[in-house]
Amino acid sequence: MMPQKTMIIYPAIDLKDGLAVRLEQGDMARATVYGDDPAHRATLFAEAGAGHLHVVDLDGARGGKLIGAGGGGFLMFYAEDKTRLRAALRRAGLREVRFRFDFQGTRVVAAP
Repeated sequence: MMPQKTMIIYPAIDLKDGLAVRLEQGDMARATVYGDDPAHRATLFAEAGAGHLHVVDLDGARGGKLIGAGGGGFLMFYAEDKTRLRAALRRAGLREVRFRFDFQGTRVVAAP
């Protein structure tokens, strides 16, 4: 009897210019847009039963940065139970960095 093999499929969200996209043969110029709300797309995957999510920052692949200066990358998690996720991060010696997507571009903010 052959040993049973398991395949785990991770849904993915590729981010480009603040949009959820899919590239045709890796070509940045040939991107199909699947939505302008990546967080909503992540929620849809979770509601469909996905336990994990793979997120790729395509803008970062072109030389941009999502967070930090030379920090060496990032991980993005979606979790129904944020308390458990935060506890697991602490146990692993990691820290949470809260952020939000801002698609307005670079802006100058001055206090009155």
